Amino acid sequence: DIDNFKSINDTYGHHGGDTALIKISETLRERTRRSDFPARYGGEEFVLILPETDQESALQVANKIHEEIRSQTFGTSTSRFALTVSIGLSSTSTKQYADWRQMLEDADQAMYVAKNSGKDRVQVCLPRGKNGLTQISAHACRMSLRSVALFIPFVLTLVVGAWIIFEPGQGTVSGDLKR
Repeated sequence: DIDNFKSINDTYGHHGGDTALIKISETLRERTRRSDFPARYGGEEFVLILPETDQESALQVANKIHEEIRSQTFGTSTSRFALTVSIGLSSTSTKQYADWRQMLEDADQAMYVAKNSGKDRVQVCLPRGKNGLTQISAHACRMSLRSVALFIPFVLTLVVGAWIIFEPGQGTVSGDLKR
């Protein structure tokens, strides 16, 4: 999810917001494999499907995309701005899911934890603990991160993989898709 996207539209107009969405889409396409599936999920969200991808590999992808977006300049020739994203991640390599919706829900929850923990970070959803509650681990983008899956309005996973949803400025969610 793009952090503070509404303020970008309010400050730079919808054209400024649209150029940011296009540039993020291009970044996702350029930074993923041919077998991955990046897509706009709605509003300022994206989902990235990463087939046959474990949590550690998905986390590496999420961190690379996060840093790439963070280092870019957006806008038009007359009005430039930077933006950040919050990414939520879940993976089938750390948890079994009955269907893709549950995995997406965990990634979505991880994204909201990222947003509520200061934004501009990758958030990993960990398997449920003994008490049945999902444990969530937040990491600032500049910290060295370990393995996990993302959510930054796109999905990253298929059968044995993990999916990520990226909502620019908001976070990322990931999950597993069953056929």
